[in-house]
Amino acid sequence: MQVNTAHAVGSPEYLEMLERIERDKVCPFCVDFCQDKPPTYHPNQILLGTKWWVATPSVRKYKGAVKQFLFVPKTHVLEPWQLPEEAWANLQFVIREVTKMENMPAAAFLMRFGDTDYTGASVVHLHANLIMGVSREEGTEPLLAYIGYQKPE
Repeated sequence: MQVNTAHAVGSPEYLEMLERIERDKVCPFCVDFCQDKPPTYHPNQILLGTKWWVATPSVRKYKGAVKQFLFVPKTHVLEPWQLPEEAWANLQFVIREVTKMENMPAAAFLMRFGDTDYTGASVVHLHANLIMGVSREEGTEPLLAYIGYQKPE
């Protein structure tokens, strides 16, 4: 399994895309980001690419997010410890560059890895999101990120 359609929240188009990927039996991140060619499944342009990472606008943004970017390693890994130290240093560069390019005064960084039934991720390939909301003011609500499941009380 390369995708988890149970986590296809957001739009019917997103579910259709995941079902197509499931039928094709491929890792969409490997096809779209690890081969240095135009994306097949991901509809957004690549914002920044390095030897180790690709940054692109996310397909599905969290409710209330002003900006949200997807960071994908350009090699198929499932856990962070599978990445070499050089990739981690490069990730810092990519985060800094996207933050500058997109004029983001602040953001949250969320990384997903491992079993998607625990994380709520829809793609089985380590990836991260850089998410920016609005400044806290009267009338604003917290921006909530879907990071997994709560234990029933």
